[in-house]
Amino acid sequence: MDFSDFTEFADKLRAAGQSDALMNKMAPVMKEAGDMAIQEIKARTPVDTGELKRKWRVVGPKRPGHHLIVDIVNNQEYASFVEKGHRQKPGRYVPAIGKRLKAKWVDGQFMMRDGMAYVEDPVNQHLQKGFDAAVKSIFD
Repeated sequence: MDFSDFTEFADKLRAAGQSDALMNKMAPVMKEAGDMAIQEIKARTPVDTGELKRKWRVVGPKRPGHHLIVDIVNNQEYASFVEKGHRQKPGRYVPAIGKRLKAKWVDGQFMMRDGMAYVEDPVNQHLQKGFDAAVKSIFD
């Protein structure tokens, strides 16, 4: 029996596991996936001054251990209130908008939740395609 092909494959697999080759090839693919998500989230973000929309960022990819992680963040102080909703005191005058508040609760816009759900399949397809290409390039 000739095991030379298997031995060659095992050697490549061992070398790939010990090097950063796969991670290095996947890092830009992960960044692109984050950018795809940001594009959809920004499109769903309500605009008053535009500040909330401008603050969306992709952070990473980061490499904790044997993982690649991309974070999607918005550090605008009121981003979570717009995303998830918030309570307010009816009758209170708000000079910034020049009106009195009417409702006890303001519903969230859920731009991140809904945007991520919308791009989940295209992002997963993009990641799978990138992973397949990265693996193929390592083993060819």
